[in-house]
Amino acid sequence: MAEDEENNIIARLRDQFEDRCETLDGLHLQTREEWLGKRAGKTEHAKWKSKASELDDQEIGLKVSNWKEIPYINALTYTSLTEDIGFALALRDRLTQMFADGEYGLGFSESWGLFRGLISEFDMLLDAKPENRAKARTLTCHE
Repeated sequence: MAEDEENNIIARLRDQFEDRCETLDGLHLQTREEWLGKRAGKTEHAKWKSKASELDDQEIGLKVSNWKEIPYINALTYTSLTEDIGFALALRDRLTQMFADGEYGLGFSESWGLFRGLISEFDMLLDAKPENRAKARTLTCHE
C-alpha cells in the first residue's frame, strides 16, 4: 500500500474516532428516579414532576431536553450500560494513545472494533423508547 493511501486511511480513521468521541462527551445515562420523577403533591391526582436533565440552549434561550441522555429502559440495561460506558471511556483513552504513538496493529484493530460497536449501541439507545412511564409510576405508588 502506498504511503499516501495509508496516511489517508489513518486520517479518515482519526476523523471517525473524533466524531465517535463526541457521542461520549456529555453522555448521560438517565436513572430510574430521574425517569419516573416525583409526585408534586400528596393526593392521588397530584402531578408528577420529572427530574430529567435539561440543558440551556443558548440559541433559542430556553431549557431543552438533554439530547445526549440515554433514557432509562430497565434496571438490567442501566447496569449493563454503566459498565459499557466505562469500557468505552477506557477504549477512548487507549485509542487516543495509539493514534499518538502511531500504533495501528492488531491491538488497534481490536480496540477500534469494540469502540465502534459500543458507540453504535449508545447512538441507537439515545433514541430508545423506555417502558410505559404511567404504568411504572402506578406500580411505584403501590410499592
